[in-house]
Amino acid sequence: MDIATVQALEILFSTPIRRYELPLFRGAVIKALPHDSVLFHNHVGNGLRYGYPLIQYKIIDGKASLFCIGKGTESVWDFFAGNDFDMRLGSRKVAATVEAINDISAEIAVDNESPHKYSIHDWLPFNQENYNQFNATESLAEKISMLNHILAGNILTMLKGVNVILKERLNADISSISESKTIKYKNIRLLSLDATFFCNVVLPQHIGLGKHASLGYGTVENLE
Repeated sequence: MDIATVQALEILFSTPIRRYELPLFRGAVIKALPHDSVLFHNHVGNGLRYGYPLIQYKIIDGKASLFCIGKGTESVWDFFAGNDFDMRLGSRKVAATVEAINDISAEIAVDNESPHKYSIHDWLPFNQENYNQFNATESLAEKISMLNHILAGNILTMLKGVNVILKERLNADISSISESKTIKYKNIRLLSLDATFFCNVVLPQHIGLGKHASLGYGTVENLE
């Protein structure tokens, strides 16, 4: 069994935050940087850095958090260089005191004998093409099969982003799913889902999967 270690850090702040303030939190962190760092905003010149986001902005237990993986665990220290942690979230001024820094690195290996159980929250699995296909599918079993395929693809995208290539097949099997919810992202309506699933690889706690994972969507919880 081939094993690859993926470095991951979770930095928890004492700052209470609400969902709509996450983009403001990201903006405040970027503004506080002593110099430009691409992994904090995923923009290159006038375009985007296409690839899995290695620094993600989240709400954990109601408080602001940075999730960092791969090269993001190195770049995140740029934020701490000479920073007094005073920032503004819209009209609200806050002191972003660090509450905890957790090493949540994971050893990635395919384990078909003991699949791991997870939940995923506010997952955005659809683009326009697969959303239309999903809506046109009447069979519930086929819908779940399609979502399993999308979820496995999201996990493989994450692994590729940290330079891990599996030699064996990755399986993701959804065991329960919520009714879809509509969320607005930059004035675009998107369908979000909560689900429980099994996967034959270990996933770091609170990793983000799917669209807009950099802003807290598709956050994974380990249920074991």
